Amino acid sequence: MATKSDQISVSTRAELLDALGAARGGETIVLSDGDYGSLDIENRSFSSHVTITSANPKGAHFDDVTVSNSKYVRIDNVHVDSDSNGTGGSSLVAVTNGSRHVEFINSEVNGKVDGNYNGHYGLYSKESSDVTFANNYVHDVKNGGTFINTTGLDVVGNTIDYIGNDSFKFLSVTDTLILNNIGARHIYPGQGAHLDFIQFQGGDSRDVVIRGNVFLPETRTDVQGIFLDDAKYSNILIEQNIIVTSMIRGISISSATNVVARENTVLNVEGTGAKGTFVIGATQSYDNIMGTYPGHKSLGETGGNLFIQQRNLDGSWSYDDYFKNADKGKGITIADLEPVKGSLAETKGAFERIAELLNGE
Repeated sequence: MATKSDQISVSTRAELLDALGAARGGETIVLSDGDYGSLDIENRSFSSHVTITSANPKGAHFDDVTVSNSKYVRIDNVHVDSDSNGTGGSSLVAVTNGSRHVEFINSEVNGKVDGNYNGHYGLYSKESSDVTFANNYVHDVKNGGTFINTTGLDVVGNTIDYIGNDSFKFLSVTDTLILNNIGARHIYPGQGAHLDFIQFQGGDSRDVVIRGNVFLPETRTDVQGIFLDDAKYSNILIEQNIIVTSMIRGISISSATNVVARENTVLNVEGTGAKGTFVIGATQSYDNIMGTYPGHKSLGETGGNLFIQQRNLDGSWSYDDYFKNADKGKGITIADLEPVKGSLAETKGAFERIAELLNGE
């Protein structure tokens, strides 16, 4: 159990470096408000978590944070606030090179706030294990989070906004939880950008849970939802996610072994892209709600899923029969997805997650 003597108060960068140099495990380093420059923790193996935190909420500022080949590091309630836009390969918070048991939580991360979204990764991990990124707000970067060759990865409760490309990218991850994250509402892509909410690519991934994540568009609807492509995917559970887009790929898996997609709500934005938004390629797909169009072969209850349409709101299987205002398009909110009483939207799709969000959870 931590004691009062395990808490170390510091107010300068030099004091922070001295405290880290003396730490062995279990210490909490409490930072006074101020700018501490770049934080690099390299080749350190603590016996238990050493925590770096702000005395006041996000009062301690860093230019960037890197944890490399280190073990048992927790960074909590800080503000990583870069004064640069970065480059295509730069990252603001990085966990790399065999690091283990690292947490970056309850913090804010951003590049230069100037309307340029072509540089940094906000959150980044590579070749590490037992890594947690939780309850962070990431903005003014190119990609919200990118995670490569990481095992035991938790990406939980993060909010991404004001970006130029993908909210989240995953390559070759194992034993991973992607839970209750919010995708960017404000997206300003550069030329040739290929936009995704949650994209897997570039290497096989397995043993992954993708649950309760939300993408509701504000500036762009041409964003693919949960897209697992260009690799093989096994033992994946995709459930209770909420995605509104003009793309056909609400949830799409290109090569699936034991991939279950259930109780997701994936709705189409009319008139801006594909005519429907679907769950595609899962080995099991049931209790999902998908947006389609009048006359589609699956309209209605088909194969354990519910397909609804918005082109004829006075016709059968209309969006308005199931949700308060689901045909709003850009600017749609969770309040617009309140289920109609007595409808199948109270028992199919992401009804549990919608209820949580409507209740402020």
